[in-house]
Amino acid sequence: MSDEDYDEGNETDISLEPRILNLTQHDATEDQLAQGVFEPRTEIKEKIKTLLTFETLPTTLMIDDVSSKLATLAEDEFIDHLVNLNQLSKDDYDENGLPSECEVMIGGAPFLMSSLESDLLARGLQPVYAFSKRVVKEVKKGKSVKKIEEFTHEGFVRI
Repeated sequence: MSDEDYDEGNETDISLEPRILNLTQHDATEDQLAQGVFEPRTEIKEKIKTLLTFETLPTTLMIDDVSSKLATLAEDEFIDHLVNLNQLSKDDYDENGLPSECEVMIGGAPFLMSSLESDLLARGLQPVYAFSKRVVKEVKKGKSVKKIEEFTHEGFVRI
């Protein structure tokens, strides 16, 4: 499918202060930061990485627990972020919740994403997925060929 087939709802209003929380294990790219992504505080990022790493076969209960913890971290981080930018007061949050423009970039184990989407939506946070184009380059060196994969951020998929 080409982007001409579906060209609605994929633009980010970058006139707003950063409104997309990075809830992935990876650091946001420069392109993502330019499109409104912000990183959680260092100690929160470490918690996110720990929660997104499954060392054993997860049960449904484990998945639901991790999803709930991640969604709570995201909500708390957004509140702190917007209060620090003077775009939200604690009283406003208590009365009205988070502004509708708050989005959370998610990614990781596919078996976790459905539950995480639901938990984020229940807290008024819109899940988004990063979309990247993959370019494979071949570098010939003597008798061998080395393939290098480069990913370029193209935008966000909103569900």
